[in-house]
Formats: sequence, structure tokens, C-alpha cells
Amino acid sequence: MGEPVITALTTDDLAQAVRDPTHDPLPLLILALNDPAANVREAAIRYLREMPSPRAVAGLSRRLGLGQAEAEEIRWQAAEALGIIGDPAAIPALLAAVTDRCPAVRLCVAEALGMIGRGDPRVAPALCRLAADPDSAVRVFALEAIGDLGDPFSLPTLRTRLPAEHGKPWVRVWIWYALARLGADPFPLPRALALLRNGGFGARVQAAQALVRIAVPATQGRIRHALEAAAIRDEFLNRALDDLNTRFPDDETK
Repeated sequence: MGEPVITALTTDDLAQAVRDPTHDPLPLLILALNDPAANVREAAIRYLREMPSPRAVAGLSRRLGLGQAEAEEIRWQAAEALGIIGDPAAIPALLAAVTDRCPAVRLCVAEALGMIGRGDPRVAPALCRLAADPDSAVRVFALEAIGDLGDPFSLPTLRTRLPAEHGKPWVRVWIWYALARLGADPFPLPRALALLRNGGFGARVQAAQALVRIAVPATQGRIRHALEAAAIRDEFLNRALDDLNTRFPDDETK
């Protein structure tokens, strides 16, 4: 059977359905994923991301799997939503999209696999492939996901990527993160803090995010002081500082 075809839906229809407390909006939102208007499909995905339900996995997976027949913006938002929903039933669709031609889609696929792929032996090989992606942003998200999942299958890839990323500190910091999370190497905290102080803007941003993720009670005070100093120079880094304060809300050194 083909996709259901619907007409005459608007983004206002979706907004009204979401606001109506007397009806479940999910059936309409899922149906709207097949709307002929791209802005309606995109709005449906945004709402489904905000009210995650496994009921939406099939429809979102279908949009992601259409490849070049679907707009890039729809595909990457579908991948992102699948990660937020968190249902492992989405893994086959995400794995199939590892080779999508759009870097933004591959980036969101890497992030989603890191969120829902734990325990699935198919995921680590896919993330290792993305860790060698031509796009450095995709590699960053893949490396972070590898660290979060902690599958030892990825260790040889991490060892290979470390020299390959020479001159790209904004990527190398996530290799350090992944190696530490896999228990292979200790996280080089002094080097990451030096990168936060002296690196280029992109390197400082990635170092800040990795430091927040790797922080433990014994190191979070030192990391907080470094982020506070760095945020004076780059207000953008206040977001990383907020994330650290969320992780360690009762720190007496603040």
C-alpha cells in the first residue's frame, strides 16, 4: 500500500489540534507527515518532537527513508525527532540513513543513534563509519555518540582517528572524550582546559561541551572556574556553564 494522501491541511490546523485539550492530536500529526505541503510536514515533525510518542516512529522513519525524494530539512528533523522519541524501533531507519547525501541528516542520525543505540551491535559500526565522515561536524557528533554508548568495538577507530585529526582540535577533543568514556585512556584535562583558553572559537566551544560532559565531582570545580573565565571572553560559553550547573547544582564552590 502507498502512503495515505491528504489535502487541505494547514499549519493552523495542526496548531489548533495541539491546543485542543479534548482530543489526542497524534493521529492528525502522524497523518500530516504525508501532507503534500512541506511546511505542514515540517510543522508536524516539530510538534511530534515536543510530544514524543512511539506511535510516530513509523511515519518519521518513512520520511527519513525517502532520501532525495524528501526535502533535506524534513529528513534531518525526522532523524532528530526519532532520537528524541527514543524508541529502538527507529534504529533500522537511522542505520539506512548513514549514507544520506546531506551532512545535516548524517549529523542528526549520529546524534540519534547515540541516544537510542545502546546494546544494539549494529550501531557501533555505523558510528565508526560516521566518525570518518568528510564533514567535521558529523565526525564530532559521531565521536560523542561513540563515547556515550561505550561499545569497545569502536576503540580501533578511535585510535586511527586521533592522528587523522591532527590540526583539528575541535574534533580531537571528542576523541579524548570517547577514549575516556570507553575506559581506554584518561581524559587529558589540562590539554582540554588549555584548548578552552587558547583555541580558536570552534575549538573553545567543543572543548567547553566536552568538559561539561566528562566532568565528575572531583573535577567539576576546576572545570567550572575555567568556564567562568572563558565565558567572560565568549558569552556563548555561558550555555556550557549553565549545563554544568545543571549537572552539579549543589556545588559549594559557586
